[in-house]
Amino acid sequence: MTNNVDPENSTIQAITVSESKVQIVKDVTGNLISSFSSGMFSLALGLMLLSETHSPIAFGLESAITPIVSILTMIPVGNITDRYPHKRIIIFCSLIKIIALTIFWLTIDYFSGFSKLVPVAILLVILSTTGNFSTTAYTASVKELVSPDFIPRLGSLTQSASSLSSVLAPIVGVALYSAVKFDTFVLISIIASIAWLGITLSMKFHYQRNENKSISRTNNSLKNQLTQFMEGLHYILNRKMMRDLILIACMINFLFVAVTVGLPYTIVHQIHAGNSAVGIIDGFFSAGILAGSILLSIFPGRKHLLVKIVIPLVIMSVAIFLIGIFNLTYTTPLLFTVLCSGTLATAGVFNSVLNISSSVYMQLTVPTHMLGRVMSTFIALVTCISPLGSLLFTFAFKFISNGAYIFISTGLFLFIYILLFLPLLVRDMRADIKRTERAE
Repeated sequence: MTNNVDPENSTIQAITVSESKVQIVKDVTGNLISSFSSGMFSLALGLMLLSETHSPIAFGLESAITPIVSILTMIPVGNITDRYPHKRIIIFCSLIKIIALTIFWLTIDYFSGFSKLVPVAILLVILSTTGNFSTTAYTASVKELVSPDFIPRLGSLTQSASSLSSVLAPIVGVALYSAVKFDTFVLISIIASIAWLGITLSMKFHYQRNENKSISRTNNSLKNQLTQFMEGLHYILNRKMMRDLILIACMINFLFVAVTVGLPYTIVHQIHAGNSAVGIIDGFFSAGILAGSILLSIFPGRKHLLVKIVIPLVIMSVAIFLIGIFNLTYTTPLLFTVLCSGTLATAGVFNSVLNISSSVYMQLTVPTHMLGRVMSTFIALVTCISPLGSLLFTFAFKFISNGAYIFISTGLFLFIYILLFLPLLVRDMRADIKRTERAE
């Protein structure tokens, strides 16, 4: 199916209510399929590497590679997203992903032990690259898929679909991992990617007139690429609230790696609760994200943005601190699993509120012709610090006998950082909201 209008000679076209609802249904269906398969694949990949290498790097490899790829591709991702039709970018990335997974499926069994890190790392680089392009293109195309009134609901329902599949993925993934070979998970991902490609082909993209006449599709020189990138960076720096959110998000991403890397390692090798406990805790965290997404889909208002950002920041720091307390005082693996599941479920609710509210606000307030560059820069800057976190906490949990002290100190540090930064965030956020209201 072709796009709704020719992007070369596009005119601003209103998207009807019925069209918006159809697009939402397709998007939710695609995200259910894609997130469910990706969740199972990531869990199985981590467990496979943990079994082969007996190292916490098994669960930290992806969090180390993804930010590096984001930084290296930051400039071309934003420029290409703002220059070419978003649908074509998403389709091309889907095809590359399918080919990469197929080659990985056919060759992974030829490696063993630490040598498996080589094909896994190559695959993660490819998936991260295509993921950056497709995610940025999709984020920038939200205004082309639904009418503005449906953007908050689309964001929350999309997150709900991803969260629902993430709740089921760890449970199903752990059960399947004990019954089938790892190759089966790769095959499932290939089939799911093909299904998502079919859904994308059926979706209509209502292209808007490109307001930025400075973007040229024929001039791809390095100078022109850097000029376009600097336009997006200049826009971010001139919006102080976005600058503040980047600084806070960088710190959160750096410190929360203690949970993503350290908690599975602690559960399996220190508490000896088994792989099933890892899946259960991941499932509860995803359940919390799902609950927060559903809450925002029912009440998709744009008000109280400050509350939706500040409170989740505090909750995340408290959650990391409590995990350390539970690790220090637990009596049985079962009790530790229950306490961590409840804590991360609560953190998941507020994490969902934070992510969706911030994302929707940017999608509604950033000009369409700048959205690709702004989002790619924002995502890259926020995630670039994660590799340092992966290295730090991988070695920390490997060489510090009691990981409880790592969680406790990490949670306290994040909480203090948020308190010190809060006055500046409040001031800049209020100014940005007033600025946006005047622009509307």
